[in-house]
Amino acid sequence: MRGSTALETTFEVILGLRKMDLVIGSGAAFAAEFTKFRGKRDNRTEPLSWSLWEDGWRTAEAEPESAKDFPSVRALKTLNYVTQAEIAKALGVNASTVTRQLDRAKMEKVLTDRDVIECFRMAKEERDRPELNEDEELVW
Repeated sequence: MRGSTALETTFEVILGLRKMDLVIGSGAAFAAEFTKFRGKRDNRTEPLSWSLWEDGWRTAEAEPESAKDFPSVRALKTLNYVTQAEIAKALGVNASTVTRQLDRAKMEKVLTDRDVIECFRMAKEERDRPELNEDEELVW
C-alpha cells in the first residue's frame, strides 16, 4: 500500500474493517474500528462486530484485538509446536488463520521473524530431546 500514510493525513476519519476468525451466525462477520478519528470520541466510535444472520445484520460490542492475545501467538510461545500446521490443527483452525495472526503480530511488533523461527527451533529441540525415566535412564 504505497502512499497510504500520506493519504491518511488528508482524512478526518478512517474506519478499519477486520475479518473475524470466528464467524458468528450463518454468514459473514467482521469487526469495524475507527483507526483514526479527529474529534471527540464517544460510544459511537467504539468498535463493533457485525455478523450476518438469516434475518439480517446484527451488531455487538467488539473489543479491539491485540496481536499478543491471538491464540496462534500464545500457542507458538508454548514451544509445543514445530510448525504452523501443528498450531492450526491444535487450535482447530485453517493454517491460513495461523499465518494471518502471526503476520499481524509481526506487523504490530509483538513478534519478529526471528522470534517465530526461534520458537519453532526450540520446540523441535525440546521434542527431539531424550527424556529420563524414574531410574534416570534415557528414553527415546
